[in-house]
Amino acid sequence: MGFEPPVPQQDTNWEIRVAVQASLAVQVLLIFVTPLRRTSPSRLTRFLVWSGYLLADWVANLALGLLLNALGNIGPSSTATVTISHVSPKPSASGGGSSSSSGSSSSPVIFAFWAPFLLLHLGGPDTITAFSVEDNELWRRHLIGLLFELFAAATVFFCSLRQNPFILASAFMFVVGSIKYAERTYSLYRGSADGLRKSMLGDPDPGPNYAKMMEEYDAKIKAGLPAEIDVKEAPVSAEPKIGQKLNKDNPIESNAFQLYQTFQYLFADLILSFNEREVSRKFFSQLDAAKAFQVIEVELGFVYDIVYTKAAVVHSRLGYALRPIGSACIAAAFLAFFFADKRGFTRLDVAITYALLVGAAVLDFAALVMLLCSDWARVSFAEKRLFKEMCARFKNWRFGRRRRRRRWSERISRMSLIGYCLDEPAGAGVPKWVGSRAVSRLADKVWVKEFLDETLYVSREKVEVEMKEFIFDKLNGAASETSEADGYEKIKEVCERRGAAALKKLELSDNPELKEKGKELMKTVEADFDESLLLWHIATELCHNRDKSTPTQRQSDVTEKQRTISVMLSEYLLYLLVNQPAMLSTAAGIGLLRFRDTCAEARRFFAMGGRQLTPEEERERLLQVNTSVRPAVVKGDRSKSVLFDACILAKKLLAMGERKWGVMSAVWMEMLAYTACHCQAREHARQLSCGGELATVVWLLMAHVGLGKLYQIQAGDARAKLIVDK
Repeated sequence: MGFEPPVPQQDTNWEIRVAVQASLAVQVLLIFVTPLRRTSPSRLTRFLVWSGYLLADWVANLALGLLLNALGNIGPSSTATVTISHVSPKPSASGGGSSSSSGSSSSPVIFAFWAPFLLLHLGGPDTITAFSVEDNELWRRHLIGLLFELFAAATVFFCSLRQNPFILASAFMFVVGSIKYAERTYSLYRGSADGLRKSMLGDPDPGPNYAKMMEEYDAKIKAGLPAEIDVKEAPVSAEPKIGQKLNKDNPIESNAFQLYQTFQYLFADLILSFNEREVSRKFFSQLDAAKAFQVIEVELGFVYDIVYTKAAVVHSRLGYALRPIGSACIAAAFLAFFFADKRGFTRLDVAITYALLVGAAVLDFAALVMLLCSDWARVSFAEKRLFKEMCARFKNWRFGRRRRRRRWSERISRMSLIGYCLDEPAGAGVPKWVGSRAVSRLADKVWVKEFLDETLYVSREKVEVEMKEFIFDKLNGAASETSEADGYEKIKEVCERRGAAALKKLELSDNPELKEKGKELMKTVEADFDESLLLWHIATELCHNRDKSTPTQRQSDVTEKQRTISVMLSEYLLYLLVNQPAMLSTAAGIGLLRFRDTCAEARRFFAMGGRQLTPEEERERLLQVNTSVRPAVVKGDRSKSVLFDACILAKKLLAMGERKWGVMSAVWMEMLAYTACHCQAREHARQLSCGGELATVVWLLMAHVGLGKLYQIQAGDARAKLIVDK
């Protein structure tokens, strides 16, 4: 059996050994490190995952290529430099098992058994199929790659058929490798935009048969019979998949999964009905902020799994069937190799083979444990009491006590424009010279300035319960302004607000002074969004600095909470504008230009100081500038800087006293909602692989409380009935 390659190749045994072991090592790294990226925004975590993701395919392909290149040394051949011998070799002088690979070693025959392992490695672990959303769009390339890799592995396998003692073990591993590679390819397809959309679309709905109805109506009229069409609205019934299964007493995972099955449409840019909106609103009205955020976080976890892992396959009926087949084949391959005649093979190659087999078994077991402890499994076996007890005991044994799992980083990144211009590092313990102009210019020349700026001037803080409660209450309040009768236009109007509603309350005030201030402040939120964001960010920072530096009476707890939230949201949205401009797609280009011009003017102003001042004093000095004449009148409009326009805004806000923080927190909440609502769905999905963003959580929460542009199908269908009077 088999065929013989015509010309034996040079000995590359050591290269093959190293490449195969490196491929296994990368697989171990990937399966345990990749789950961290959903909860960690760390650059180190992203670098490790990115490196492992790229190396995994490259190393496995390299090893398979080396095997193909060494075809002349695989299998018994009269022309080959290597022959098979099942006679125990004489021990070497050093006490080793057999001769080296360059002599009469028969090790190359065992290399053919390693080819299916490389297929297994190319399939990758269950915890990652794509590093970014763009990788899913390359599923066709992976499909072609699957065919070529299968052909390459099969070629190596058939070259070794004659007198190969590991044919049975190779066949078992070939099955496992093919399954894993096919799973990865299909998972990439399911995570692509086209795959997501097709998996969600049901059967086409042509609606009532208009042509047939009108044909019958026309026939009755022509026959001289008095006929009329009676139109009634069809009764609205809740969708069984969410309406009848949502219950606040159910496990969070079960409720989140029911919502995910419907609201996954958001990630494919599809629309929902007002019926589904009312069902979701009713459910979330029964939850507190903590529970609502937990449901959203678990739901986003399901989306992450579909887009970036093999969840679409492994948590399907086919996946549940393939799992035991793969495990059984690995076990069978191990036994077949264990009992096979291994005389004549070097101890090193036998040890490497055992390492590959044990590695495959360990990785398969780890994947099984992750599957059983996943949210998908909890949903699938929610009614199985035995399963719930087993999972609870395993978690208690592993962690010592049960605790809530994080589904995203639960942190927001913050950046201060004035702190950036003052070279004021956000991280503790960072030397001041690191942020100096000289270091910055050097970093710019070697293309690492963005990385340096994010490291120095961006801090990350936990999203506290108070922040979640504030966001949830504000969104519920905005949703309560709309009803089913309002329709799409009213909901769209609420989503378009970016501070107008908060300032409208000032205009409606009985206090003439507040009413006038409301009209003046309204102009700042009617400007371009990026301009409004920069204006309010600088004004918020200046007001915060004044409150900290001025000894006044202690502020109330409510005011202190509003101030903290205002500053956090202000710095978070500036971070998105500067470091994640794609999330502010409506302001990405001109926003960065305004930011740069504003920073340039701020640095020039701070450099004009005659003496060394503290950062707090520099901020206060900004407020001392005479701004009685608008900056645009003096400077023109060539520069897009808004520095002193923001100073004017800050002075107006400071004149309001403590009331200003209530207004500012409401304005920032509307800006956050506007940002979340106008960010593209694929961009939200992209952030899930980097620890997640608060804006993504807010976006999905808005959809669940009834806000968003996805609700465009009015509740109820028209039912027409032909009535003939006799």
